Amino acid sequence: MEERRINDPPKPKLIDQVCNKMRLLNLAKSTEKADVSWILGFLLYYQEIEGNWVYPNDLSDADIEAWLTHLAVKRRVASSTINQNAATTVADENEKPLF
Repeated sequence: MEERRINDPPKPKLIDQVCNKMRLLNLAKSTEKADVSWILGFLLYYQEIEGNWVYPNDLSDADIEAWLTHLAVKRRVASSTINQNAATTVADENEKPLF
């Protein structure tokens, strides 16, 4: 576990971390807003299932697949939209995920 000193600033919340990274990547504000919306939906989905907040790093690939399946089956989201969502929640081989 990482040791914090008294004068260290608190670690930013997850959504703040995502927004900061997106700004570093010079992504459009509309992209940031859309991606944050997807991420919040993802987190709320697992909060409802688990009964408390779950940190995304604690979830498996199967959990992400379950979320994407939920979007397709229960919420009837178009496949092109799901692909966009998958790009937000899953990293490519060379880059860390946004969250």
